[in-house]
Amino acid sequence: MKIGARLSLGFAVIVVFLLAMTLYASTIIRSTTNNMSTVVQEFLPAIDFLEQADRDFFQLIEAERTQLLLGDAGEQNNRWDDAWKENLDQARSRMASYAELATTDEEKRLYVEYLANHETWFALAERVIAGAKDPSPVAASRAKALALGEASTAFDAMRESINQLEELVMKNADGIKADTLKFASFAITTSLVLAAIAIALTLGLSVLITRGITRPLRECVRISDALAEGDISIKVDARWTRSRDETGDLARAMDKTVAKLGEVIRKVQETIDIVSENSGELLTAAQQMATGIAGIADSSQQLSQGATEQAASAEEVSASVEQMG
Repeated sequence: MKIGARLSLGFAVIVVFLLAMTLYASTIIRSTTNNMSTVVQEFLPAIDFLEQADRDFFQLIEAERTQLLLGDAGEQNNRWDDAWKENLDQARSRMASYAELATTDEEKRLYVEYLANHETWFALAERVIAGAKDPSPVAASRAKALALGEASTAFDAMRESINQLEELVMKNADGIKADTLKFASFAITTSLVLAAIAIALTLGLSVLITRGITRPLRECVRISDALAEGDISIKVDARWTRSRDETGDLARAMDKTVAKLGEVIRKVQETIDIVSENSGELLTAAQQMATGIAGIADSSQQLSQGATEQAASAEEVSASVEQMG
């Protein structure tokens, strides 16, 4: 694999891993946001409606008991009767608003139970209020007995239904809170692990890519140093010549260079040997030629001496002839 492709693949792996981490973090944030939205948009308003409705019912009972104490007191009694009706309307409105937020089957079941208890209490409460407005002492006495007895029991049952709803909503909210914290803790741990893996992966890829580049280069440096020292028998490690990347191309080129250089040096050496051999033959021929020339010189000298002797003899003959004449 080429170095460029190797680097691209390494970076692609890292980018994909980082994208996966980003998507995972986005999922965590989205889930946490949804849980918080559920708490803010559903559970907190639901608890507020239930608490305020419970407060309205409590104020309603105060208005009812005050009417029982006042009896038929004209304008003052009417004022407390208005307060009773106002708190009743507010409580009903808030419970209806809560019902729109109820999502679980248990909440819906308890709300139906609350409605039944409310209807039972309301029927008794109307009788109590009617007795409180009746000027008859007997009616007032019966109203007080009903208010403190059966009506009080029904009211407590109704408030207990509201309390159970509050506890259930709080339990659900706590459950979501616990799940959110647990999920967040798991997400943090997972993110740290993924970050560690990403760092290790980055370092590992960096080391692999770096070694894949530097080790063949070091081999080429070793070959170059050996050639500089005159060692043409050096060989490139086959591990690097088999590589299909740029470093492999460089190693193969270096191997070819060493082979070609060795071939050139061998040819030069052969030429030197041939020249040396021919030089020896030329030296022998020159020596032989010198010997021949020396022989010729000796012969020439002998011929010269012979000619001189012949000339002397001729002169002697000539002198003898002259004397004879």
